Amino acid sequence: MNDAANNSSSDASTPELGELPELNRATLDWSTVEQLFHDIAELTQVLEVIAKTNARTNANDKPLEMVQGLELLKTRQAMGVQLRYLHEGVQWWDTLMWRDDEVHLVRIRHNFGDHQ
Repeated sequence: MNDAANNSSSDASTPELGELPELNRATLDWSTVEQLFHDIAELTQVLEVIAKTNARTNANDKPLEMVQGLELLKTRQAMGVQLRYLHEGVQWWDTLMWRDDEVHLVRIRHNFGDHQ
C-alpha cells in the first residue's frame, strides 16, 4: 500500500493449531482503496466478493464481481465489502468498512491446511 495508508500489523508467522491467524489493519484513502481492488483483481485468484448491509447480513445472494463490490462500497450501498482471495498459495480475507469518512481495512491470513 502507499503512503496514504496508516498500517499496523501483528508480528505473527504462520499460525499453528490453536493460534490466531495473522491480522493486519489499516486506514485507507479512497485512491488506495481503488488501487487495492485493482491489485487484488490483477495479481491474485479472487475466490469471493461479499457485500455486507449490516453486521449480520450479506447483501448479495449471488457472487459479486470486484467492480460491483467496489461500487457498492463507494456509494455506501453496503457498509462493507469482504474480498477473499489466494495469493502465492495463501488465502487472505480483506474486509473494508466505512467508519465515518474513512475506509478501514482488516486483512486476515488464513491457514486452512487441507480443509479447502
